[in-house]
Amino acid sequence: MVDESTSDKRRQAETIFAEAQQAYANGRLAWAVEYAREALRVDGSYTEARHWLAERYLEAGATDRASRQYQIILRADRDDQKAWAALEAIDPEGAARVRRLHEIPPDPFVRRRRAHATAEFDALEGGAGAQIVDEEAVSFLREPSPEDFIPLDEVISSQEMPEVGGIFPEHRARSSEVFESFDELGDEEVAAADKAAIWEFDEDREYCQQWQRIEEVEAVAAAIEGVWATEVMQQVVAACKLAGDDHPQLVAAGTRAAQNLAADPPQLYLIAEEHMQPLIVQGRPAVLAVPEGVSQVLSPTELTFIVGRCLGPILSGYLSLLQAVDVLLQRPVNSVRQLRLNWREAMAKVTAGTGPERESPAWQHLRAVGHAWQQRVELSADRAGLLACGDIEASCDAIARGTAASVAEAADRTAERLMARYEGHNAVQLAAISVDEDPTISAEYAVYRIEMLRW
Repeated sequence: MVDESTSDKRRQAETIFAEAQQAYANGRLAWAVEYAREALRVDGSYTEARHWLAERYLEAGATDRASRQYQIILRADRDDQKAWAALEAIDPEGAARVRRLHEIPPDPFVRRRRAHATAEFDALEGGAGAQIVDEEAVSFLREPSPEDFIPLDEVISSQEMPEVGGIFPEHRARSSEVFESFDELGDEEVAAADKAAIWEFDEDREYCQQWQRIEEVEAVAAAIEGVWATEVMQQVVAACKLAGDDHPQLVAAGTRAAQNLAADPPQLYLIAEEHMQPLIVQGRPAVLAVPEGVSQVLSPTELTFIVGRCLGPILSGYLSLLQAVDVLLQRPVNSVRQLRLNWREAMAKVTAGTGPERESPAWQHLRAVGHAWQQRVELSADRAGLLACGDIEASCDAIARGTAASVAEAADRTAERLMARYEGHNAVQLAAISVDEDPTISAEYAVYRIEMLRW
């Protein structure tokens, strides 16, 4: 049965797309493209409209924009032969990148026999002897227990994209045929993330839906997304400097990662802090703040991995929900990560009063579910990073270096040395870190991440 909200979105998109076709029939290409983009903002899975938009881009000579649309189509549907033929003709390198995306291995967490209701999450109490690459093996988490999850029969559909306002009222007020849409890509690409990205593990969205079902989460995520690209975010990065010609390797890594993931390059800022963890400031437009030591210690390929794994949650469309984990779980943050603390403080102000009372059963439940989902997101983000850089060893070394407490420590850390430190330990048990530990920087969880990525 088709979800009613999905049907409503498609009907709304079809109405807007009809206006696009009418504008095109009247020779108004600029308006036609804007209407098509609006339709895709409403329903990013509307493939017919995306094909049509790509064709209009080609008609206007914007081959790069057309290529981007075909790549989005093929990321969701590898069997769309029309899109393959068009992309091969206009951008063979782009077609090759999408083919590489489809070569990524399947989700090892998915069991051959899928149960119903709470039995779906029996894997969360995995045995200590589970083998990482065995599809019959239990999942990697021992926290939370199955009681923390709502039966899958009751799981709601994915988060709705925010509804778009009226149809270009400012364009109706003037008769402009300037094709401004070629200057910069709009957010119709973000709407395409209703479907799981290729680098995501199959069950990530199920865990995400469990997180969304918690009453406070939607409100916090909406508040976070509401301040993206506002003065609040500008104040957060005020102490940073924009990466430019003085950091060519970092800028090149951002460009390469975005290109290989069919995305726009992020805005890159530099933080004068002594640690190895970049901060995803916001998702639209994508803004990353990178510690200066990261660009000094990591190789160009490792930098590309880091940027790629940051782009993963943005392109998957659930960054604000992931940022809500940081806000609501209130994990301890080392004072050396001052920008992260400033970001969290700013988010706490805009989300004040929306979380459950600390130490209450509801708070404990919220933390367990958010932690479980983030652990899976970290694994999928690693896969996005690998697809961005194309080098498994560099990716694993970057994961290991990211667990270092300082730049000096990171310079001497590799995946091989980190794995040697935990030799003889069961990776599944190492993965069961406490809710107070951030899986992004946990050395124990990094061992599991490396094992998963190599698999």
